[in-house]
Amino acid sequence: MKKVIFSLIVSLSFLSTTDLSIRIKGISGNERVYVGLYNKRDNFKNILKTYKSKIVKSSSSSYKVIFKNIPNGIYAVSIFQDTNNNGKLDKNFLGIPTEKYGFSNNIKPIFRGANFEESKFILNSDKNLTIDIGK
Repeated sequence: MKKVIFSLIVSLSFLSTTDLSIRIKGISGNERVYVGLYNKRDNFKNILKTYKSKIVKSSSSSYKVIFKNIPNGIYAVSIFQDTNNNGKLDKNFLGIPTEKYGFSNNIKPIFRGANFEESKFILNSDKNLTIDIGK
């Protein structure tokens, strides 16, 4: 009986929802900024497989994006500024991004993109993140 009650309490805690506020810094120009919220490692950085996403346009160097009523859990954020409006993060012939980008935990590996493990965070109460996409 105790196991059943404990399992029920744990299950109900995951039904709680919170808000995630993301301050994006380092924006330049007035191009679109793609913000992807991911809850699965295998989907991370695939713009078509986000848990939630937003496309924003800002004329200032920072912008605040809010995802409301997100279930408690483990998430990661990936952001890029689309300077040529083609809907993807452009890269040069070496595979290095030519557009601004950023990840939760402000991970910026030199020779590869960040992965879910190093970008993940636990969302179990309202949370504020700041992600700098400046180069």
